[in-house]
Amino acid sequence: MVAPLILASASERRKEFLGYLNIPFKTIPADIDETRHDNETGSNYVLRLASEKAAKIHKENPGAVVIGADTTVQVGRHVLEKAESKEEAEEMLRLQSGRKADVLTGLAVIDAEGTLRRTLSANWVQIKELSEDDIQTFLKEEKNWRGCAGCMRTEQNFGASFYPEVYGSITGIIGLPLYETANLLKESGYVL
Repeated sequence: MVAPLILASASERRKEFLGYLNIPFKTIPADIDETRHDNETGSNYVLRLASEKAAKIHKENPGAVVIGADTTVQVGRHVLEKAESKEEAEEMLRLQSGRKADVLTGLAVIDAEGTLRRTLSANWVQIKELSEDDIQTFLKEEKNWRGCAGCMRTEQNFGASFYPEVYGSITGIIGLPLYETANLLKESGYVL
């Protein structure tokens, strides 16, 4: 018998991407404290959160295979989480303007026996030099920046026009790297 598969996320995009693998699963969001630790790098931060999300849901659903994921943006030494206000979003936009941003997605899979496997999908995007009009137009619509790392979604809305260059896994940039997910599921005993 195949263990039930659970995606520990409320993200509609992660749910959509996992659906591409054509395996039955259910979603159970993991409510955890997502505060970044002092001096925690972007890579360590997303790997820790992905692992904590998977562990919480696995503890509540023993015998299941659980996937946890988390994404952040890092520009230089600045780790950009989700903007909580319009002012914070504006600050993030100005910081990213004309720069390369690393988009980091931590992925964790806990198998039915409780073994944790995890990996990092590290990608980057080049952000164009943003004009004052670009910034103010973008900020008008809260859906453009609310709820996403670095306050910009690469695949949708007006912000998608800010990226002249993208390198790496587009599914990893958006939040659930499918190549890595498939590999970790196979290592966890899932037949895809």
